[in-house]
Amino acid sequence: MESLQDSVSMKEIQRENDRQVFYELTLPYLDRQNDFLQIYLRKDDNDQWILCDDGYIIENLKLSLLEFDPDTVLAETLCMNHGIVTTNKGDILYTKCPKCDLVYTIHRFGKFLVDFETIAYVRNIEFQLK
Repeated sequence: MESLQDSVSMKEIQRENDRQVFYELTLPYLDRQNDFLQIYLRKDDNDQWILCDDGYIIENLKLSLLEFDPDTVLAETLCMNHGIVTTNKGDILYTKCPKCDLVYTIHRFGKFLVDFETIAYVRNIEFQLK
């Protein structure tokens, strides 16, 4: 995990409308387009950290695949899901953790996003071959 900490870049972002502070993390994991993954985190009112992808993965898959159902892919990745869920609209993937698990959860969340995107892409190839 130390190598993860050494290879993550972080930028603080403050929203204009409510002054809420977020942190944008760039992880050393590559997505399907060979871009480094970016996730966002912030503290909630219960001192839990919320990590999210800001809708990047699902929106990208919707734009680039012929057939994509996030619920099906989420169900298939349930065994490795570990508490990662979507918002009510189903467009943003997120998870929560206490501060003591933050580094591990960042790693796990980043790996999940890569796996989620890969499974969706492979399912789309199978659909096209039918």
